[in-house]
Amino acid sequence: MAEKKQQLKRKKLKRIDLTSNFISWVGEDSFRLLSTLQELILAENRLTALPALPSSIVRLDARLNRIQSSGVRPEAFRTICPLH
Repeated sequence: MAEKKQQLKRKKLKRIDLTSNFISWVGEDSFRLLSTLQELILAENRLTALPALPSSIVRLDARLNRIQSSGVRPEAFRTICPLH
């Protein structure tokens, strides 16, 4: 029963804000399957690369991280419409 509730919550998830959490790594598919996720805020962390994103994303904030051009993989944005 608890697992079913978690699945329902994931289906409704629209925004994740992980600002200032000292995050240095995020798994490649951590957010990709969150089909209703619209906003992902990863600002002010220690990330060096971006994970793959779900096609539902309309706002991504990854400012003030340690991401260089080599950390931005084209496949992370493959299914994305224009972002804000």
